[in-house]
Amino acid sequence: MKFKLQECDMSFLESSRFKFVNEIVIKAPPNVVFNVLWDLEHEKYWFPNYKHAKWLTDEPHGVGSRRLYQTTSLTLMEEFIIWQPGEALAFWFSEISLPLLKKAMEVYTLTQVDNNTTKLVWRFCYEPNPIIKIIRPLVHYIFKKDFAKASRNIKSYIESKNEW
Repeated sequence: MKFKLQECDMSFLESSRFKFVNEIVIKAPPNVVFNVLWDLEHEKYWFPNYKHAKWLTDEPHGVGSRRLYQTTSLTLMEEFIIWQPGEALAFWFSEISLPLLKKAMEVYTLTQVDNNTTKLVWRFCYEPNPIIKIIRPLVHYIFKKDFAKASRNIKSYIESKNEW
């Protein structure tokens, strides 16, 4: 990949001017939702334009793990900074194949509603690269649309499974 991004920590959730927050209530326990979020076997069923991903670090995965993620239009390097099974998952993007962003991160927070229901709050925060100023509204629209669709898809995917 060609373009390095600036490192993010959890304070970026508050300071970022560009973000999406999707809240989804899923009929499944938090550990099931968490496992679908990190296990690459499931990704193709719920994330739009997913092409391929692979772990670059050995198991067990956790804080410090790295994952190369490819969509039909982008390749990204993810670096995990939070890994709390059944509770939270967060990573920042350290590299990207197109110069769209200066920094970006995703944070997933899981809250158990009852024995078989989880509230997932999915935050995507980013700072666009100034060189895309003219197309920034289009990039924002595409990100927003894809993350909203992925939110609907993950709910449908998890709830359609009976073997959890």
